[in-house]
Amino acid sequence: MHTWIVEEAGFCPEHLQRYETLFTLGNGYLGTRGSFEERYPSAQPLTLIHGVYDDAPIVHTELANAPNWLALEIRLGDHRFRLDQGEILNFRRRLDLRHGLLTRQVRWRGPDGHTFDVEFERFVSMADPHVMAVRVQVTSADYEGAIAFNAGLDGMVDNDGLRHWHWVDQGGTGEGRWAYLTLATRHTHITVAEAASLDVVGKFPVEYGFEDCPWYPRLTAVTRIVPGDTVVATKVTSVFTSREAEDVTHSALKELQRATGVGYTVLREAHCAVWDALWSRSD
Repeated sequence: MHTWIVEEAGFCPEHLQRYETLFTLGNGYLGTRGSFEERYPSAQPLTLIHGVYDDAPIVHTELANAPNWLALEIRLGDHRFRLDQGEILNFRRRLDLRHGLLTRQVRWRGPDGHTFDVEFERFVSMADPHVMAVRVQVTSADYEGAIAFNAGLDGMVDNDGLRHWHWVDQGGTGEGRWAYLTLATRHTHITVAEAASLDVVGKFPVEYGFEDCPWYPRLTAVTRIVPGDTVVATKVTSVFTSREAEDVTHSALKELQRATGVGYTVLREAHCAVWDALWSRSD
């Protein structure tokens, strides 16, 4: 099994962009660079969707960087989980080539001295090319208090400084735990809609909310965590373009409803099963 694994053992900021490229996930419809969900200075998050081009100087056209569906921030008390602050006690990132799964395990000591184990897993579905998902598990070693998650759809993206998008629409609801963002390319007029859900499970009640920030609709969830406990946050995202749907927002929301209805585990199993079938024919 180890021959299927590409591993980064230990975090080296100087190699950040190289590993973002190395840990790209794709399914033939779209591809997403291996950027961190919580962001990092000098990171270059990028999602390219098949056929979504826009005009560009010199090269005439280029694939437009789609809204960043990965955005998932974690706040632990007064501090946000981020690898350029606090202390990284352990770090391991692995790409499972057999099943198209990217995982990251971090033991992190925050600026206030509290220690957490944070584990991410993400995939771009091979079973349904319009679905992507990320799950994060946070375990407290010695902290008791509030833990908050912020899951957004970031439309403030560019291609090396070139902005390709016009804002079309956005919305959502904290009660229903979903949000959407619809944009259109400036010159080729291709419309793209992304819709996302956020679900948080832990020992304590969860309070959900929605922040309607321009170009960046965000879902929020706040709960509590105590030493030894784990809180799990799951973000499922769907995406449609006007190349395959007339009403992209409706299509994205409808697909999101279906995907969240079956749940992360079923989505993951279906994704892995397709990869197993592909390797059985081509290995």
